[in-house]
Amino acid sequence: MSEKLKQAKARGAEIEVLAKKVDVTGLSALADQLQSLIREQQIYQAAQTKMMTDAIDRMVDAINEKEVRSETDLSGLVKAVMSLKPEPLAPSIPFDYSLDFERDQRGLMKPGSVKLIAIPKVLN
Repeated sequence: MSEKLKQAKARGAEIEVLAKKVDVTGLSALADQLQSLIREQQIYQAAQTKMMTDAIDRMVDAINEKEVRSETDLSGLVKAVMSLKPEPLAPSIPFDYSLDFERDQRGLMKPGSVKLIAIPKVLN
């Protein structure tokens, strides 16, 4: 608060500091970008999982081929390698987002009251 305002308040003036208005139109674009980022990350993770699974399958095939030509029991090694296989990812449900906030007595958005809520889409 500036000195002039402090002096006016000391003389008994009523002072009201108005909050800046916040433009929320960009939040929809932000939610779309977040959804796009999540989809890209899921595609990347699925590709990484496939590559790892294929590599493990090739290792197991190589071990099994070696086992045919050898008397050595490699079943423990096969089990260990197979345990490295990642679990399949559960399919994710796309989300819509809801923006919720409170207004003060002047109709402006209260600071700290903004909530962005993920709502699962209903897929028919």
